[in-house]
Amino acid sequence: RQRGTLKPPAKVKKARYMTVSEYLDEYVTRYGTLHWGDSYYSVSVHRINDYIKPYIGNLLLKDLTTRELDDYYATLLEAPAVVLPGHKDTTKTVSYSVIEKIAGLIRSALSQAIKWGYIPFNPANAATLPKGPAKKRDVWTPEEAKTALSACEDLNLKVGILLAIGCSLRVGEILGLQWD
Repeated sequence: RQRGTLKPPAKVKKARYMTVSEYLDEYVTRYGTLHWGDSYYSVSVHRINDYIKPYIGNLLLKDLTTRELDDYYATLLEAPAVVLPGHKDTTKTVSYSVIEKIAGLIRSALSQAIKWGYIPFNPANAATLPKGPAKKRDVWTPEEAKTALSACEDLNLKVGILLAIGCSLRVGEILGLQWD
């Protein structure tokens, strides 16, 4: 001390690791409010609060793995859907399309976490979504198609039916066609 070489010990700052829930709050505040429109903001906050935080919100962000995300997505397939005020309670499970949107939201949030220096890589990029249920589509039989065409008297409507049958066009695609 007399020579001036003794230095007091530096205060070591303990590393504080944030949870997924804490990070998502920051992500919504710092990123979502600047980049999302009102509707997307509302639905994203709903998905975060009702589907992400209750399941993986307590995990440390730095410890989140692809395996945990795979298990989480599989769990959501059997989880009850959250009914928002004003919506009909159907007592159904979370739909596959909602799980896809949640996965996209998580992927986006974790990509931003890399930019902010919280994690070195995005585990959501390698995560695998469970297979969605196969949907059976109703298709006209050849007899039903002939009946519809013979019953149609409007030429424009008949062209639309022929396009739908022959080219497998959907209604929106047919309505979007422009004739020059």
